[in-house]
Amino acid sequence: MKKNLLTNPKIKKSFITILLVTALFGKTHASYFWQVSSIISFTGSASYGQGAIANPLVLSIQQCAGGISQPHNSTIYNQTLYMNTLNSIVGGTVVSANAISTPFVFSPNYSYTPSTATVGTLYYYYILTAPSMTTCGFTSTLTSSIATVVVNAVVPAEALNILNGSDYVTLPSAISTSSLVGGNKITVEAWVNPASISAGGHVIVGNYNNNLNQLQFLLRRDNNFYNFSVGTGVGAIYTNLGSAVGTATAGVWQHVAGVYDGTVMSTYINGVLSTTMAAGHIFAATTNSINIGTNTINENYGGNIDEMRIWNVARTLCQINTYMNCEIPSSSAGLITNYHFNQGIAANANPTVTSLSDASGNNFTGTLTAFALTGTVSNWVAPGGVVSGFTTSLAPPSVSATSNNTLLCAGQTATLTASGAPTFSWVPGGPGASIVVSPTVTSNYTVTGTNTIGCTNSSVFTQSVQTCVGINQISLSSSPINVYPNPFKNKINIITNGTKQVVQIFNTLGSLVFNSLIETEKTEIDLSQQPSGVYFIRMGSISKKIVKE
Repeated sequence: MKKNLLTNPKIKKSFITILLVTALFGKTHASYFWQVSSIISFTGSASYGQGAIANPLVLSIQQCAGGISQPHNSTIYNQTLYMNTLNSIVGGTVVSANAISTPFVFSPNYSYTPSTATVGTLYYYYILTAPSMTTCGFTSTLTSSIATVVVNAVVPAEALNILNGSDYVTLPSAISTSSLVGGNKITVEAWVNPASISAGGHVIVGNYNNNLNQLQFLLRRDNNFYNFSVGTGVGAIYTNLGSAVGTATAGVWQHVAGVYDGTVMSTYINGVLSTTMAAGHIFAATTNSINIGTNTINENYGGNIDEMRIWNVARTLCQINTYMNCEIPSSSAGLITNYHFNQGIAANANPTVTSLSDASGNNFTGTLTAFALTGTVSNWVAPGGVVSGFTTSLAPPSVSATSNNTLLCAGQTATLTASGAPTFSWVPGGPGASIVVSPTVTSNYTVTGTNTIGCTNSSVFTQSVQTCVGINQISLSSSPINVYPNPFKNKINIITNGTKQVVQIFNTLGSLVFNSLIETEKTEIDLSQQPSGVYFIRMGSISKKIVKE
């Protein structure tokens, strides 16, 4: 029996579809012929590191339907992509040029992947011209917006840029609950470069939050100066120490340090002591988070930060100055955290670099929050506050001392003078580069010199003293010679019985310093060219000791 094909549901549905198409378009082979009506702005502007794989630049082409009455041939267009070194849609180098026709295949987009081989900024724009048909209002030329592609040299980051109001870094709570608890000493230091100087508080690092009672420490900028606070971690006791030396400056790297030694709190700006005040706190546990760049009351910092360190010891002025201009080794006594900020590629896309590495060896890794991690803000950047790389300690001053009289008689005085540093202190003797001494026996004097960055060194000077004899003692009745004065400054007189005699003078090393034949009763001998000390006069078998001051 012959079956009716229209009883098959699938065939019936297809047949109905054909009928509908035929009814709409007049015949089954008719279709719309699409033409361009406009183009949508270029997308894909971005910054890349040199040699990175770039995302394509994409432009959407909008079309309109020409209808079934149009000829059955496609509309031809010329499309050209220009690459310009100026932010302009005039001129440039042709990157791509060809003819295209409609209808486009379902996804009428233009796409181009730029090269990142050369460092610099390039501007791309697209032009569609010369349609062979003009039924959709487009008659001559369509020009796109500009797509910007920035290719940066691949430079390792040396600092972190924090965008005021959104970015911050959270440090592990173990710093507060373990490393500081029970102690009463801390040093917090960092290089900062504020993007602007605005009113209010701007947190560099600390755990000052809504719960003020649990503050342990805080280093921040208030208005145009830096300050440092410490607290017990419990109760409402805290001390806020403002800066009187060195104000905050926008766009300039400055080293800021807060030091608390258990009794005195100090701030240093660029290695110069700013202010000090008495304090008396012992750190207790706190639940407040330690944040870089913010707190819970929105005291947000904006700008770059580098080389941030937290210590559970009070660093000296010498130590601060010695190491502030460099990176430091990971193993240093009292070092809790050591953040170099040398992560990611400067000012490039760093979407996966969301942790702040701790170089102290204590693994106190920080967590970045809300950073864009692309471009020159809210991202890893360069240069930093210091030149990357480790350095050794600066040399202490080379301190020495001299006396204007190396050998004294008991009761005489000498002036001791130190050199090698700008300031000195003597023990015994007190401050000053020079002191006057009058020891009765040979004595030691310790002088400590301090250089301009607070580093010290010491030297010990020994002032010799001996029992001296005067002219009455040296001129015995049985002696054929008399010598005076004794001690003497530069010249001595020798009195003899008038006979010719050879006079020789030796120093304590046995070296002959004077040798002459004298024939008069009184002879003056000049020893001004000889240093102070003990000498011996020999005339025949007679030897006498004299002292030159």
